Amino acid sequence: ATRGPDKAALVPLWWKNNDERVFGDPIILSAPDDGGMISDLDVTNALLEFEKTWTIEAVVYDPEAGAAMLASILEREQGWTFAEHSQKSSPLAKADTRFLEGVREKKIIHNGNKEFRQHVLNAVERTVSTSGEWIFGRPKHGARVPMDALRAASLCHAVALKENEYNSAGVKPIFF
Repeated sequence: ATRGPDKAALVPLWWKNNDERVFGDPIILSAPDDGGMISDLDVTNALLEFEKTWTIEAVVYDPEAGAAMLASILEREQGWTFAEHSQKSSPLAKADTRFLEGVREKKIIHNGNKEFRQHVLNAVERTVSTSGEWIFGRPKHGARVPMDALRAASLCHAVALKENEYNSAGVKPIFF
Protein backbone atom coordinates (compact mmCIF):
# COMPACT_ATOMS: atom_id res chain seq x y z
CA ALA A 1 0.00 0.00 0.00
CA THR A 2 1.19 3.51 -0.69
CA ARG A 3 -0.07 6.64 0.97
CA GLY A 4 0.20 10.31 0.22
CA PRO A 5 -1.85 13.44 0.64
CA ASP A 6 -4.11 12.61 -2.28
CA LYS A 7 -4.24 8.87 -3.02
CA ALA A 8 -3.45 5.44 -1.65
CA ALA A 9 -3.24 2.25 -3.67
CA LEU A 10 -3.47 -1.36 -2.66
CA VAL A 11 -2.55 -3.95 -5.27
CA PRO A 12 -2.79 -7.71 -4.76
CA LEU A 13 0.05 -9.89 -6.02
CA TRP A 14 -0.10 -13.64 -6.37
CA TRP A 15 3.36 -15.15 -6.79
CA LYS A 16 2.21 -18.15 -8.80
CA ASN A 17 5.82 -19.14 -9.51
CA ASN A 18 9.08 -17.43 -10.39
CA ASP A 19 7.95 -16.93 -13.99
CA GLU A 20 4.37 -15.82 -13.24
CA ARG A 21 3.80 -12.93 -10.85
CA VAL A 22 0.13 -12.06 -11.19
CA PHE A 23 -1.28 -8.67 -10.15
CA GLY A 24 -5.01 -8.35 -9.52
CA ASP A 25 -7.34 -5.37 -9.54
CA PRO A 26 -6.12 -2.53 -7.32
CA ILE A 27 -8.16 -0.55 -4.88
CA ILE A 28 -7.40 3.14 -5.29
CA LEU A 29 -8.40 5.38 -2.38
CA SER A 30 -8.73 9.14 -2.81
CA ALA A 31 -8.35 11.74 -0.10
CA PRO A 32 -11.40 13.76 0.89
CA ASP A 33 -12.09 16.87 -1.18
CA ASP A 34 -11.35 19.06 1.85
CA GLY A 35 -7.64 18.27 1.48
CA GLY A 36 -7.49 15.84 4.40
CA MET A 37 -5.68 12.53 4.50
CA ILE A 38 -7.07 9.13 3.66
CA SER A 39 -8.23 7.60 6.92
CA ASP A 40 -6.77 4.49 8.49
CA LEU A 41 -10.32 3.12 8.50
CA ASP A 42 -10.50 3.42 4.69
CA VAL A 43 -7.21 1.55 4.32
CA THR A 44 -8.33 -1.12 6.80
CA ASN A 45 -11.66 -1.58 5.01
CA ALA A 46 -9.87 -1.94 1.67
CA LEU A 47 -7.63 -4.66 3.11
CA LEU A 48 -10.66 -6.42 4.58
CA GLU A 49 -12.30 -6.25 1.14
CA PHE A 50 -9.22 -7.91 -0.40
CA GLU A 51 -9.36 -10.61 2.26
CA LYS A 52 -12.70 -11.75 0.82
CA THR A 53 -10.91 -12.83 -2.38
CA TRP A 54 -7.24 -13.21 -1.50
CA THR A 55 -5.28 -14.92 1.26
CA ILE A 56 -3.28 -12.15 2.85
CA GLU A 57 0.20 -13.43 3.51
CA ALA A 58 1.82 -10.02 3.94
CA VAL A 59 1.13 -6.34 3.43
CA VAL A 60 3.98 -4.11 2.27
CA TYR A 61 4.14 -0.57 3.60
CA ASP A 62 6.58 2.31 3.93
CA PRO A 63 7.27 2.92 7.64
CA GLU A 64 8.28 6.52 6.91
CA ALA A 65 4.90 7.27 5.27
CA GLY A 66 2.95 7.31 8.51
CA ALA A 67 1.60 3.76 8.41
CA ALA A 68 3.68 2.17 11.16
CA MET A 69 1.03 2.58 13.87
CA LEU A 70 -1.73 1.20 11.62
CA ALA A 71 0.52 -1.73 10.65
CA SER A 72 1.16 -2.51 14.31
CA ILE A 73 -2.55 -2.40 15.17
CA LEU A 74 -3.61 -4.55 12.20
CA GLU A 75 -0.83 -7.04 12.82
CA ARG A 76 -2.12 -7.48 16.36
CA GLU A 77 -5.87 -7.39 15.58
CA GLN A 78 -5.98 -9.20 12.20
CA GLY A 79 -2.90 -11.39 12.49
CA TRP A 80 -1.53 -10.12 9.17
CA THR A 81 2.19 -9.89 8.57
CA PHE A 82 3.55 -6.49 7.53
CA ALA A 83 6.74 -6.05 5.53
CA GLU A 84 8.56 -2.75 5.34
CA HIS A 85 9.94 -1.19 2.17
CA SER A 86 11.31 2.34 2.14
CA GLN A 87 10.43 4.83 -0.57
CA LYS A 88 13.79 6.58 -0.24
CA SER A 89 15.69 6.92 -3.51
CA SER A 90 18.16 4.04 -3.33
CA PRO A 91 15.81 1.19 -2.26
CA LEU A 92 13.11 2.60 -4.52
CA ALA A 93 15.48 2.64 -7.51
CA LYS A 94 16.35 -1.01 -6.93
CA ALA A 95 12.65 -1.95 -6.61
CA ASP A 96 11.63 -0.06 -9.75
CA THR A 97 14.52 -1.49 -11.78
CA ARG A 98 13.59 -5.04 -10.77
CA PHE A 99 9.91 -4.39 -11.50
CA LEU A 100 10.76 -3.17 -15.01
CA GLU A 101 12.99 -6.23 -15.51
CA GLY A 102 10.01 -8.44 -14.59
CA VAL A 103 7.82 -6.60 -17.11
CA ARG A 104 10.42 -6.88 -19.87
CA GLU A 105 10.94 -10.59 -19.14
CA LYS A 106 7.13 -11.04 -19.28
CA LYS A 107 7.10 -12.46 -15.75
CA ILE A 108 4.79 -9.75 -14.43
CA ILE A 109 1.21 -10.33 -15.48
CA HIS A 110 -1.95 -8.32 -14.84
CA ASN A 111 -5.52 -8.83 -15.91
CA GLY A 112 -5.82 -5.66 -17.96
CA ASN A 113 -7.45 -3.52 -15.27
CA LYS A 114 -7.76 -0.09 -16.92
CA GLU A 115 -7.03 1.97 -13.81
CA PHE A 116 -3.88 -0.04 -13.00
CA ARG A 117 -2.75 0.21 -16.63
CA GLN A 118 -3.28 4.00 -16.59
CA HIS A 119 -1.21 4.39 -13.42
CA VAL A 120 1.61 2.48 -15.12
CA LEU A 121 1.35 4.55 -18.31
CA ASN A 122 1.33 7.80 -16.29
CA ALA A 123 4.80 7.14 -14.90
CA VAL A 124 8.11 8.29 -16.32
CA GLU A 125 11.66 7.32 -15.41
CA ARG A 126 13.25 10.03 -13.24
CA THR A 127 16.99 10.00 -12.58
CA VAL A 128 17.75 10.24 -8.86
CA SER A 129 21.54 9.95 -8.69
CA THR A 130 24.70 10.76 -10.57
CA SER A 131 25.31 7.02 -10.96
CA GLY A 132 22.23 6.77 -13.19
CA GLU A 133 19.78 5.30 -10.68
CA TRP A 134 16.19 6.06 -11.62
CA ILE A 135 12.72 5.64 -10.16
CA PHE A 136 9.21 5.71 -11.54
CA GLY A 137 7.87 9.22 -11.07
CA ARG A 138 5.25 11.64 -12.26
CA PRO A 139 5.99 13.93 -15.20
CA LYS A 140 7.35 17.29 -14.05
CA HIS A 141 5.03 19.25 -16.32
CA GLY A 142 1.29 19.15 -16.81
CA ALA A 143 -1.45 17.98 -14.52
CA ARG A 144 -0.58 15.77 -11.54
CA VAL A 145 -1.38 12.26 -12.74
CA PRO A 146 -1.84 9.24 -10.49
CA MET A 147 0.71 6.43 -10.43
CA ASP A 148 0.05 5.11 -6.94
CA ALA A 149 -0.94 1.62 -8.13
CA LEU A 150 2.40 1.29 -9.93
CA ARG A 151 4.27 2.43 -6.81
CA ALA A 152 2.41 -0.11 -4.65
CA ALA A 153 3.00 -2.87 -7.23
CA SER A 154 6.71 -2.11 -7.46
CA LEU A 155 7.19 -2.16 -3.69
CA CYS A 156 5.29 -5.39 -3.16
CA HIS A 157 7.06 -7.03 -6.10
CA ALA A 158 10.42 -6.11 -4.57
CA VAL A 159 9.52 -7.65 -1.20
CA ALA A 160 8.01 -10.75 -2.84
CA LEU A 161 11.06 -11.14 -5.09
CA LYS A 162 13.38 -10.99 -2.09
CA GLU A 163 11.20 -13.45 -0.15
CA ASN A 164 10.99 -15.90 -3.04
CA GLU A 165 14.72 -15.77 -3.68
CA TYR A 166 15.07 -17.36 -0.24
CA ASN A 167 12.11 -19.72 -0.60
CA SER A 168 12.05 -21.08 -4.15
CA ALA A 169 10.31 -24.32 -3.19
CA GLY A 170 6.67 -24.52 -2.26
CA VAL A 171 5.78 -20.95 -3.08
CA LYS A 172 2.26 -20.17 -1.88
CA PRO A 173 -0.12 -17.38 -2.87
CA ILE A 174 0.74 -14.10 -1.24
CA PHE A 175 -0.88 -10.70 -1.03
CA PHE A 176 0.76 -7.32 -0.90
